[in-house]
Amino acid sequence: MQAFISYAHDDYEEFERFNACLRPVARALNFEVWADRRLSPGDYWNERIASAIGNSDIHVLLMSIGFFNSDYIYDHELPAIAARCRSGALTTPVLVERCYWSAFVGVLMATPMTERVRLLPVKEWRRIDTGYTTACEQIASAIKDHFKRSPLTPFDWRRP
Repeated sequence: MQAFISYAHDDYEEFERFNACLRPVARALNFEVWADRRLSPGDYWNERIASAIGNSDIHVLLMSIGFFNSDYIYDHELPAIAARCRSGALTTPVLVERCYWSAFVGVLMATPMTERVRLLPVKEWRRIDTGYTTACEQIASAIKDHFKRSPLTPFDWRRP
């Protein structure tokens, strides 16, 4: 199983913090995290990103002003993620900072949510790492519910 993280390059520091908090979840629930930082020089990056979105069962959106101002995210990533969502993939938002995101709720509604979604921006938490950790706990819960997965035990993590 693979998770694709969509984020604005303006938010690279936030991506790094979030990714550090997500790694233990990925290990426990046995999935790989894919983000554009895995691209190599000379890669056909547009095709690699499209392939990663298509091969991912989980899509995490690090929503910020930069995220919604990105033409690439708006024109390429969100439509592809929405299509994967309609075919059973899980999409989960992480609100990095206060921004206008409710118009994009159509992409997100394939993820089980209440009718009135209230997300607390991570940057408004007293400790940002606590915000990201809480988001990762909620993502773990959504993955367990959506895919009926159980966390691995420490004995399962190291395979011979």
